Amino acid sequence: MDRDTAISLSSKFIQVLRIVLPFAGVLMFLLFSLSQIVFYLIASLVSALIIFLASRIGRGDKKDFRSAFEISLYALCLPAFILIIWPLFFGIEFVSAIFAVILIWLFNSRAETDTELVVKEDNHSIIN
Repeated sequence: MDRDTAISLSSKFIQVLRIVLPFAGVLMFLLFSLSQIVFYLIASLVSALIIFLASRIGRGDKKDFRSAFEISLYALCLPAFILIIWPLFFGIEFVSAIFAVILIWLFNSRAETDTELVVKEDNHSIIN
């Protein structure tokens, strides 16, 4: 291969890379986002199952799986945000996400049982 053919091949290769690289970057971003969504959805399902079973065993409010899944989705927002910014190894990240959801749920369920609901009646009369 002489110098002229190498220069022409490299210029064609650079032209192809200028087209392919932006699409590859967008594709990688979409795949990363989709994998994170699936990962945290699975972690939320496992957390919901733990919350569902724990509420059935406990003395408190019996939750159905749908409400346990909603609780785990809401509780997973903070751990997901933190673990996306500071990622850990896959196994540690999965377990720590589930652990954080369970801790958040336990703190909130404990606060719900210790707090009394105070209803204030407003008896305002309207003067015409």
